[in-house]
Amino acid sequence: MQYDIRQSADGTWEVFDVRTGSVASLGGVPLERLEQIEATAALHMLRSRFVQDARKKQDAQAAGRRGKWFR
Repeated sequence: MQYDIRQSADGTWEVFDVRTGSVASLGGVPLERLEQIEATAALHMLRSRFVQDARKKQDAQAAGRRGKWFR
């Protein structure tokens, strides 16, 4: 997934999925109504390898597959 930030009409910021245009979430929390620095930090977290690996692990668990995380 690819993410970016944008400014809302009310002046706050949100992180969104570039492909769908919908607001992204992190840990189930929608990344909207943020200060610019918070949106930028959230964007860096979403782009980080740590979050990407955690999502892959969650997807593998949901699918009932075993992967490198279960060794």
